[in-house]
Parts: sequence; C-alpha cells; structure tokens
Amino acid sequence: ALAQVFSLGGAWTARNSNGSYSVSNALVPGQIHLDLLRAGIIEEPLVGFNDVKYRWVDLENWTYERSFQVNINDEERALLVLEGVDTVASIFINGHFVANISNMFHRHFFDVTAFLETVPNNQTIRVSFTSAVQYALSQAALSAYPLPDGSDPIQNGERNRNFIRKMQSSFSWDWGPAFATQGIWAPIYFLPLHGTHITYVAPQISLADGCSPADLLTDRDCYWNIDTTVTFWASKPLNGKIVLKLFASQDPIVAQADVTVSDFGEHSATVALSVSTKQVELWWPRGYGDAKLYNLSASISLDGRYNQEAPTVKTVGFRTVELLQEPYESQDGTSFYFRVNSVSIFLKGANFIPVDMFSARDTDGSRLTRLINSAVEANMNVLRNWGGGIYQVDMFYDLCDRLGMMVWEEFKFACALYPTDTHFLQSVETEIHQQMNRLMHHPSILLWSANNENQAALVDGWWQETKINTFAYAIDYDKLYHETIKTVVDRLDSTRPFLSSSPTKGILSEDPYTLRWLDSSDERFGDVHFYDYDMLCTNLSALPQPRLASEYGFQSFPSMRSLQTVSTEGDLLHPFTTFLTHRQHHANGTEQMIRQITKLFNIGQSAAFKAPEDIGPLVYVSQCAQSVCVEAQTQHYRRLRSSAAQTGGALYWQLNDVWQAPTWSSIEYDGRWKMLHYTAKRFFAPVLVSAAVLDQGLLSVHVTNDLRTDFVGTLLMAIWRYDRSEPLKTMEVNCIAKTGASTVIVEHSIKDLFEPIECSFSTCLIQLTVRDSNQTVHSRNVYFSTSLRDVILRPVTLTVELVHATSSSVTLSIHTSASVALFVWIQTVISGMFDDNGFHLFPNEPRSLTFRSVDIGDPEKFVQSLEIDCLNNIL
Repeated sequence: ALAQVFSLGGAWTARNSNGSYSVSNALVPGQIHLDLLRAGIIEEPLVGFNDVKYRWVDLENWTYERSFQVNINDEERALLVLEGVDTVASIFINGHFVANISNMFHRHFFDVTAFLETVPNNQTIRVSFTSAVQYALSQAALSAYPLPDGSDPIQNGERNRNFIRKMQSSFSWDWGPAFATQGIWAPIYFLPLHGTHITYVAPQISLADGCSPADLLTDRDCYWNIDTTVTFWASKPLNGKIVLKLFASQDPIVAQADVTVSDFGEHSATVALSVSTKQVELWWPRGYGDAKLYNLSASISLDGRYNQEAPTVKTVGFRTVELLQEPYESQDGTSFYFRVNSVSIFLKGANFIPVDMFSARDTDGSRLTRLINSAVEANMNVLRNWGGGIYQVDMFYDLCDRLGMMVWEEFKFACALYPTDTHFLQSVETEIHQQMNRLMHHPSILLWSANNENQAALVDGWWQETKINTFAYAIDYDKLYHETIKTVVDRLDSTRPFLSSSPTKGILSEDPYTLRWLDSSDERFGDVHFYDYDMLCTNLSALPQPRLASEYGFQSFPSMRSLQTVSTEGDLLHPFTTFLTHRQHHANGTEQMIRQITKLFNIGQSAAFKAPEDIGPLVYVSQCAQSVCVEAQTQHYRRLRSSAAQTGGALYWQLNDVWQAPTWSSIEYDGRWKMLHYTAKRFFAPVLVSAAVLDQGLLSVHVTNDLRTDFVGTLLMAIWRYDRSEPLKTMEVNCIAKTGASTVIVEHSIKDLFEPIECSFSTCLIQLTVRDSNQTVHSRNVYFSTSLRDVILRPVTLTVELVHATSSSVTLSIHTSASVALFVWIQTVISGMFDDNGFHLFPNEPRSLTFRSVDIGDPEKFVQSLEIDCLNNIL
C-alpha cells in the first residue's frame, strides 16, 4: 500500500526495428501480438495456421515508448519498478541508458533520479526489446558444448529455449504453439521513495522446538514461530523499527525489531513473532477442514514515527507439511506421501499449464478463477504448477489459499539441460530468491520442486549427447539445481520439502545432499510420470504401482464447437486434414488416440465412422476413451493407497489448454469441460466406489474414503444386461470404510456371479452405488470389462424434461428407454456447466441434472437446443 505511485500502464507506442510496423495504442501490461491484433496488422493468432504465419513477429526487435509526467521532490529518490518484462530488453529514460534485462521472472528496481528532467511533464521512457528467439540462438552459439533443448520438429517451434529465462513453453510444446512473445507483461510504475518502501514480507511459520505436528491434534499448548524476513528499500541512512502484527484475535499480536540502514538501497531484516497454537486455527487442504487465514502486517517506523507508507499486509495460514520418505521393513524402497498437520493427505489433482499464451488476455483473472473453481468442482485438492510455464500471478495463490487448494510449485525448468555459466546462475539465483520471497507466505504451497523431468532425461538417456558424456551433464545438474537453487531454498525456507526434480527417486543422504540416480520408471522410490499409449489403458496389470503418480494421461480432441472457432470449411472432415495434423504436436498422437479408441470400442461397424460427414463422432469417442483411460488409472492409484505401495497421490496431465487442439487436457481453451473433467469429479470424490478383477477371476469392490472419519453405509451392486430394462441380480451389503484408506467391501468370483444368470462381460455390466445411513448417494460407478469391443449396444431414446428454471439455472430430468445408455453427453449452445455429464444412464432410474449459466434465456428453448449423444447411438 503506497502513498503515491505513478503508473506507466496504459497506452504506449510500439514499432519494429525499421519502423515498417507501428502501433500507436499498444497496451501495457501486454504483449506485442495483442497490440498488432488490436491495430489490425495481424489476425487472431490462434486461428488456423497463424502460429507459423506470424513467426515473423517473434523474430523482430520491438520497441515500446511513451511520454509521462512524474513529480519527484528534492528529498525523494525516483525508483522505476518493473514487475515483469518479457524478456530481453534495454531500458532508457529521457534517452539515458538505465539497464539491460534478460529474465522474464525478475522484478526490477532502478534508481533513475538522475535521468529525470526538471520539467515533470517532459519525460520519456523507451523499452527496446531483442527477439527472444534470436537472443537464445546467440547464447547457444556461445556454449562450449551442446545443451539439448528437447525440441521436436512436429511442434513447429523455436530452438534453444533453455538459454533464455522465459516461459519455456512459449517456444512451443507438445500441447501448444510457439509464440515467443515480447512485451511489458506486468505492471510498471515510478515509486517516489522518501524513507522506506517494503518489497517483500516472507514468513517462515514453524512449530517451536519441543512441539511436533502430532501435537496439533491434541490439547497441548504449543507455539508457532513466525520468523519473518522483511525486505525494503531505503532512500537514505536511517534508524527505525520494523513492526510486525498478527491479527489473530481482537488485539493484534505485535513484535518488532530495530533496523539501522547506512546507505541507499535494498535491505532486509528478520522479525520473530510467536503465537500459541490455541490462539489460531489450522489451515487445512480441501476435504480435510477449513482453510483458515490470518492477516500479517509489516510496517517500518522511522525515529519513533510511522513511515508515510501504509502497512504491507499478507495472508498467512498455520499448518505443517511433511514428505514421508521412509524405508520399509518388509519390502524394497521407501514411502513417498505427504502429511499436513500430521494427517496423511492423498493428493488428488492435475497439472496446471499457463492460462494463455498471452497473459494479458486474462488481466482481470476471470479465466484463472474459472479454472481453479473448476478444479474445486472436480474434488481436487492439489494443482502442480508445472515447470515449463510461469510462476503464477498473486491471484492464483490467493485463490488456492482461500479454497484449500494445495500447490506443487515447480521452478521454471523443463525437459532440457541448462547452462551453468556465471551470468546464467546469478540470474537464476536472483529469480529463485525473488519468487520465494514473493510466495512464501502462501500456506497453499506444499513444496518446492526444482524442475520437470530433467533428472529423468539424464538418467534415462533422452539425448545422444548425454549418453556420450553423462558425468559432465550430471555435474551441471548438481551445480544448477543443488549448489544454486537448493542453496537459496535452504536459506529462505525450512518449512517445506524440496524435490530435485519431478519425477524424483528421492535422496540417499541429506548431508551431504546425494540424489538416488535410478531409472525414472522405478516404482520403489519417489514419484512417477507414466505414459504408455500402446497398451490397453484399462489393463490394470500393466499399470505401475507407484509411491505417487504425478503425471499420466491420454489425449482427446476438443469439442467441435472449439475447433470450429479456429478452422475453416474442410478442416474437420477427417482427423488427418492439414489443419488437424498441424494442430497435433505430439508425434503419432492422433494414431495413438485412434488405436486406443479401437481397443476400447467397436467402431468398425458403425455407420458414423464408415462414412463420416466430419470428425464429430470421433471427437465424441476420443473424449469417451480419454475419460475411460484416466479414470481406470486414477481409480487404480486410489485403491493402492492401502496396498504395499502406499500410493500417496494421483495428478493427471493436464488440467487446461492454451489453444484449440488435440491435447491431454480435461478443460478446453474456452473453459468448457471435456467429458474427462466431469469424470474426474466422480473419481476424485471423497468417497469412491470402484472395482477391479484380480488374476484369480475375483471381482474386488473397494470403497476409498478420504473423509476424516470412517464411512458407514451400504453398497448396492446390480448386474444388468445391456439390452434389458431391469437388473438381473442385485446385492446390498453393509459398508464400513476406514478413514484415509481403501477398503475391500466385496470379493466375489466373477464366474459365480455371472454363470447362474447366463452373463458374460460381452452382455453384462455391474452397477455400483454407495449410500450413507441417510440414503445420500456418495459415489456411483459401473464396472464393465477392460474393453467394450465385444459389447453390442442397442440404440436408445433419450428424453429430457424441464423440472425447474431460474434466470441462471435449469434443472432437468433425463431418461433412457429400454436399455442402458453409456456415456450420455449433453452439449449446450450457451456457456455454462452441468453438475454431471458423460454418465451412464439406467432404465427406470432417471437422472436429475442442473445446468448453471449467467443467463439461461427461455428455458423451453434452452431444452430444445440441447444436443444429446450416447455411445449406443454413435456405435
């Protein structure tokens, strides 16, 4: 909270190096592509082949300039503050050179007092950018030996991204295009400095010596230590006090520390404050309790008087985090699971990529908010902020704090090997220091992870260069992630676990810090990234039994509505059109999707696939297949929680999209849920019923319970023929599922179940329903064979009735005729969200659904406009 700031946001001019392109109303914060789009110089970058067509934008050097006025009196210093510049640029004030910058993730403070004119309204600022692509190329040319960048020609991307500290996926990825943006992507302003200005308030919150996390669940009176580092700028030598206040009750708890500054510049001091565990409530992840937050304020008083600056306020939460990596007595390997406040937490979530290729498209945070709320709706409790993206804006972490959404925070290195020269390491050290100071107060952040898959790349031999000289690259790895990054982490934050990479196989020793260098697929240690597109995805015997699954997934096409917004006539006739081939950035991705579909469903005899008018039917079954595959794997991992593996979490790849293309996402670029996201809402439910057939032909029905208390209720099993309107057999059993465990409720021979009623998996499926003692349904599921290829589905008639309507919601009742309807999928013209979709519908069991939107309009017309599909009517 500042006394006065002179913003430089708003309209600037932008031009390329020779002036052939110029924009008079370029916006800051922003990016050059969006400025050119508003000026009519380019069309929408995400349409068609424009990612390649507009590559010239990335190769140009762009200059942003504007005039401004600022009033600085003789006793003040003028600080130019740049919260984020993308990426390589030179800064000039009134023609005077200020600085060169080359890290997108740095925050900059420059003293420009001497460069300002005496007339306040006669000032200019110029930011001259260098093409990120050209800069990366020039830096790569200086390297004494090759550093693989993980690029793939199918992505139509740029090379050498590992040589520039910029969003790595801006050079392309297997789920996104290349837009190597340039621009001032975060706020820029002048700060008149008279006295002090606080830049960071970074608390380490830990239990006092003698107390343990287990004490938090008892009546024992312990204390929280809040050791807070306050970083600030001072305009001159001064004496004063840093005052820290925790607002935990009617009267704040106050601590202070003397501070003496001998010169102008950035300084820091630490203030120690403690509070009884009985005075504050705990912060809990979603599903485990309330995410209680408190305000922590910091201010600086000078010579007995408060500075003119209002206190800086951060929200904090009180919780402990432990990563358990303990050896087993009866098996090889170590555990790998998390405890929060001494309670074991099963991580349920997805991997989060950038919200957009152009961050300025979400300046109000509406899309970010929608994505996080969608994760909440799907019963997730964690998001992994993946290493190839960005450190998210403050709103991301604020929302996660309030919603109890844990964050697996990864430093921004991914799928490449990186330089270790002095300049690069110094830049990284500053980056990590600044970002941790900015983020440490967020209780939602669960851990710090150094990179995505770079250890796996070395150990598994992704590149020929590393196979030839492995030790040289291993030394570089240690220098970057341990000597540089881990050193900063250890200095700033002892309250969270640190991972050298994801996946990791853990460590052999903490002192000295020694990695366990094993094949990344080794299930005995650490977390696993698992992808196998050739296997039948429901074949549980081929799936790993990992300690934690932090990546896994399958591709699908986005909806036709999404694809139609960026394509032209003829682009969607078949899956291998030039357009769809261009959009597929994963090698053989479309072939893999189709192979998996044909393993799961018998599409060969379907008229919809023999002579399709477009890829509409394929889009639908691709989303069915993705849903089946990710569901099978997730349920497998949740059941393994109580197995010898003690699996501690399941995070699928990936939550969101940056464009309209075949990817692994469960949410499309415009926020529309794919079938997978609705399915995730079911398979991440706190109480989940699921089934598996073991090698001995035993059907094992599990109830997995993430509630804090044991679950008591009933399990109803019903065996249906696909072509009948009544179940052939029903069974109801009492169900007691232990808290934090997966409990086997029923084990039954499939032969004994099916033979008396003349069933097989080609003719029958098993319906599973779990209710509590109040008859509230907690989980619905079905078990059919690993494949539906041999199943003959009868076409059905689906009818929808309007039950209730308001201006923003509609409640419907949907019925099937005389047969089971699989993967019932309802699409709407207007934007909004159902409370369920992509479900299986049984005769005489109508499903009540609610659809919510900003404006429903005429409810009758809304119902008439619905498009309803099911697998029966597609095949």
